[in-house]
Amino acid sequence: MRTSRRACSSFVLAGHPLLRRVATPVRGVAARADLPRLDAALRSALGEHYGVAAPQLGTSARVFLLRAHADDEPWIAINPSIQRRSREMVAGWETCLSVPGYAASVERPAAVDVRYERLDGTAV
Repeated sequence: MRTSRRACSSFVLAGHPLLRRVATPVRGVAARADLPRLDAALRSALGEHYGVAAPQLGTSARVFLLRAHADDEPWIAINPSIQRRSREMVAGWETCLSVPGYAASVERPAAVDVRYERLDGTAV
């Protein structure tokens, strides 16, 4: 299914090797002066979308920004790790900033528990 096109010159597009590699863990989160800049870049790139990851902006780092619902404030997850996923699966239409102009029905677990760090290094 096609969706509306958007200028995407700042996004790494599907097929780029960076998107196929496991991103690099972020060490010393609380002391990293570059993370607030990455957070700002992710927020700028997010626009009206629900999520964007550092590799989509050309940075191999285990970092993503997510908004659960359209009116929610996005939150950053550094070094995320899925701890538990439900057996129940749900399907929904999704788009991807690295695959402009397309949407697909994607099946995912109905719920996941994720461990991650905030910008200040606090574990959640």
